Amino acid sequence: MPLPIAHSLLAGALYETSPVANSRTGWKMLLLFAVLACLPDIDFLPGFLMGEPGRFHRHYLSHSLGAAIVVGFITATVYCWWKKERFLQFFLLFFCVYFSHVALDYFSIDSHFPYGVPMFWPLSDSYVVAQTPIFLAIKKPGASAQFFQNLMSLHNLLAVLWEVVVFVPVFAAIRFFKKRRQVVLTVEFAESAENQQIPATIQE
Repeated sequence: MPLPIAHSLLAGALYETSPVANSRTGWKMLLLFAVLACLPDIDFLPGFLMGEPGRFHRHYLSHSLGAAIVVGFITATVYCWWKKERFLQFFLLFFCVYFSHVALDYFSIDSHFPYGVPMFWPLSDSYVVAQTPIFLAIKKPGASAQFFQNLMSLHNLLAVLWEVVVFVPVFAAIRFFKKRRQVVLTVEFAESAENQQIPATIQE
């Protein structure tokens, strides 16, 4: 399973490609994207409180299509009521951000039964996992008392480094092409304004 670093980086990439990027309150929306992208891992909490952090993680319904629809619907309803925005656009945005977590977990190595995630629940109860994973498995501590200490193992640090290697170039490429597009639009606007001024000068 990817750690929150990978989920947050993908949330940042989705933010950069969304119509709400670079708005006046853009940092708040970026933070919301990051929270939604990491939210499925809330199923860690019950196990952590019971002393077994990995007991329920990834194997319950927070990692599913159904959860993405419910969370996207609730988040979009609250956001659009507050901001007076159109519902469908933001429902799709929030759904995609939440479901991106499930998609990344699908592409990770899973060494614990049941293998994979209930990705398509409620349409299917099957657990699915990619045959060719991209991300390394994370070594999860068996007891809550050693949770944070064991989480910082060399294997997990290497997994974090790999997540950065995968997503930083993606994020950088999006930023590059977005900035390039802005430059092209600026040049086109300047040329259009100049062409409109020429006839006015001739008439004078």
